[in-house]
This record gives sequence, C-alpha cells and structure tokens, in this order.
Amino acid sequence: MYEKISSYLNNCMEKDVLSHGYIFYGPDELNKKNIAGKFARKILNTSALFHPDLILISSDGEEEHSINLIRQLKKFLILSPYSGTHKIVIIEAFEKLNAYSQNALLKIFEEAPCHAIIILCAKTIDSIPETIASRGVKLPFWKQNYSDSLKDK
Repeated sequence: MYEKISSYLNNCMEKDVLSHGYIFYGPDELNKKNIAGKFARKILNTSALFHPDLILISSDGEEEHSINLIRQLKKFLILSPYSGTHKIVIIEAFEKLNAYSQNALLKIFEEAPCHAIIILCAKTIDSIPETIASRGVKLPFWKQNYSDSLKDK
C-alpha cells in the first residue's frame, strides 16, 4: 500500500534530496500518520518514538492550535539538530489550524533553515492555503489495503 509514496520518500532519502516541506493529504488518517512517523524516524536514524529533533503536533478534537505553538515551532527549528542532520515537525489535522497559525506557519516555510523538515497532514489539499501548498511536495493518501510499505534499510 502506498508503494509509490514510500518509494518516492525512500528515493529522496537515498539521493539526499529532501524537501523542507511535505504535504500528506487524503482521508486515510492512520496511514498518513504512520508513514510520516516512519519517514521521520528513518531520516533521524532512530527507531524510538520520541526524539529530541522530532515534534508531533496532534489535534485534540475541536481545539484549534494557537499561534503561540507555531511560534514555538519556529524557535525549535531555528536551533541546530541535537543529533543527526535534521529537525522534523509533523503537524496532523492541518485544517484545524486557525488563520493566524497558518500565516505564522507560512513564514516558517518561507524562511526554513536547511535542516528543517515540516510534514503537514490534512484531509484535503484544498484545506491548505495555496501559499503554503506551493512550497511543499504534495503526496495523496487515498484509502487502500494495509501493508507495511516503507522498507527498512
């Protein structure tokens, strides 16, 4: 499942041509989250669920993410990686970000340090402003049968 996406992400890592922004969109929430996590852990060369160079922002129901959280992300990304070569942020349910948070995130995308990778997960590509969507690699996630497709090195 998602062999093309997994193959693309593996090729990016093997060729060391990682983008600073990836947009995972589509209705398959579970696999977007799983593949984003596996991709981040492969980049960071760890199997641990927690890593000092990785932040996962999950939606907690109806609560919108505040602009302060996005500003904290900027501070996190500006710092050099603790170990390895990258710092990674995964934002689930991007569509729940308020307009102020989206604008702050746009600024981060525009000025992203070379070691920063931001993975946005959204239900639809239309929920992401074009100014942000145009700065990331868009990968569609439509429901398929489950299999573990992100191969281990």
